[in-house]
Amino acid sequence: RWNAKRIIDRCELAKQRLQNPAISTDVIVGFPGETEADFQQTLQVCRDIGFSKIHVFPFSPRRGTDAATMTDQVPAAIKSERCERLQQLDVDLRVEYAQRLMGKSLRVLLEHSRPGEPLQGTSCRYLPAQLEWPNAESSFKVAAESQPLQAGEFVTIQVTRVATDHVAGPAQI
Repeated sequence: RWNAKRIIDRCELAKQRLQNPAISTDVIVGFPGETEADFQQTLQVCRDIGFSKIHVFPFSPRRGTDAATMTDQVPAAIKSERCERLQQLDVDLRVEYAQRLMGKSLRVLLEHSRPGEPLQGTSCRYLPAQLEWPNAESSFKVAAESQPLQAGEFVTIQVTRVATDHVAGPAQI
């Protein structure tokens, strides 16, 4: 019931009403009958929306379903190549999204804090995040002087760096 235009319009409405919303999607690549033109349209819709995360899955037939017996199955090599192209678009769009958050404060749920490693977690924008300190030991010294930071706690960072797989910045303590 929803075509690409309606989905794009709804995402644009969310962007107008919310500041830098994180919009993600799941995409199944290689459903029977998918042509290169269909796949190109999928790529274009993903670009138009500017997803912050795309979960990419190759179609896999399940016994007993109509799709499993369709005659126009997409060859595994084509599905794999299309998945790689969509995953690269995911990286590009995620970095573009993260760059729009430069200088912004993000709430981060800490997931682990081990000596010698950066404190890491997931931000309120569903982006992996690292807390940056002058050096790894100072993070634990600062934590020891107040209350130790532990997994399950929230901290706020100011985004000062964007990598392909996370954002990073100093904790605002």
